[in-house]
Amino acid sequence: MGRTLKLWEECIGVLKDVKRIEDGAIILCVNDERIIVPTEPIVVNAPLLESVLGKRIAVVRTDLLGKEYLIRVLEKINSQKRPNTAEKKNFKKYY
Repeated sequence: MGRTLKLWEECIGVLKDVKRIEDGAIILCVNDERIIVPTEPIVVNAPLLESVLGKRIAVVRTDLLGKEYLIRVLEKINSQKRPNTAEKKNFKKYY
């Protein structure tokens, strides 16, 4: 079905699908991996995620109260290399 991220683990890839499951959580299909993210209390905005389908995203799990999962959209980053400090300006805000 999927897995949850470990604390401070990050998953980067193209968001291929957003699926809701019966316990209220959602599954983010990033590349070939399925990440389970709870929606209670409201952690992520599912409709907003659906608006970025097909884009490259980063999902990170934190220990920050109210920000347990941070999701950012990565723009125009070459998928064959990691961004350097000059490219960090291309990151959008966290959702």
